[in-house]
Amino acid sequence: MNPRAFVDLAQRFAGPAFAILAAVLGLLFGFGTQLDASSQPADKGYTVMDETTIVVPIAMGDPKCSVVVANAEESPTEVVIRYGSRPKVDAPFLCHDIAVRIEWPVTLKEPLGNRKVTLINETVGF
Repeated sequence: MNPRAFVDLAQRFAGPAFAILAAVLGLLFGFGTQLDASSQPADKGYTVMDETTIVVPIAMGDPKCSVVVANAEESPTEVVIRYGSRPKVDAPFLCHDIAVRIEWPVTLKEPLGNRKVTLINETVGF
């Protein structure tokens, strides 16, 4: 193999080869970040704003083409929040292929207290 071909080959494969080597060394010697699960906050998937408002993150498409739906079903021991986004019935013919993340407040009839919160994502059509 001539030197120029060797240099071209090395330049082409140096990136992937180095990445593989780093991964293998990391596995063998335990390099990398190790997280202690007990020190990490659990992501509940929602935020309690006050005793009667829970904020749910919702991913939706183009706002002119989709609508957000969220409601709470309450019992003495649990709050079930069904949320998501759906295509608008009267959406324009051309919708942009984008994703938007919004924070949507859901109002409860009674204070949350120590009731369990269950989230059910019912996004349709995306």
